[in-house]
Amino acid sequence: MVNSSLQANQLNATVFEVPIKGNTFNIHFQTTANVEFAYELIDGQGQRLFTSRFKLKQGYDANVAIDPQLSLPNGLLVHRFVFADGSAKTITTIKN
Repeated sequence: MVNSSLQANQLNATVFEVPIKGNTFNIHFQTTANVEFAYELIDGQGQRLFTSRFKLKQGYDANVAIDPQLSLPNGLLVHRFVFADGSAKTITTIKN
């Protein structure tokens, strides 16, 4: 059974364009409640490349440009969202 009160279940996040081609990309966020989380970008070797904190209000629905200000490595990229309540969500993408 899914616990809908967890903050991870209150956020829908979509990374685009996939595959990622440059060093910047967008994440579309939609929320059904107020959420607070740390966003982490991790390479295929497990090295954290970038972090940012977000506080989004209920009903938030917008694209956010992510610019880590570094040359992203080709291959697997993990987008991890760690919420204030301890819950987490992960999206995996590829960079060409």
